[in-house]
Amino acid sequence: MKTGRIPAPAAIVNPDLRDKARLAMANGQPAWYLAERGGWPGPESFSNQLHAKQITLTPLTVARFSKVAAVLQFSGPLFVDEREVA
Repeated sequence: MKTGRIPAPAAIVNPDLRDKARLAMANGQPAWYLAERGGWPGPESFSNQLHAKQITLTPLTVARFSKVAAVLQFSGPLFVDEREVA
């Protein structure tokens, strides 16, 4: 019998959160600021996760997106199931 870790679930960043981040950046909020506030090592890794088709939901990822949502004053769910995205 194999033993090992249970893989972390994958999800999609809520499109509304993604749009709010894009709008903030279009209105002058630097991507590096959002990345720094969320705890990403740089704006590239933040952008890669923000725009990824799916991300792995680790405690670190959830915490990072929670911090960005707080900065953006976003109160909806951070992630959605792929069935919820049309």
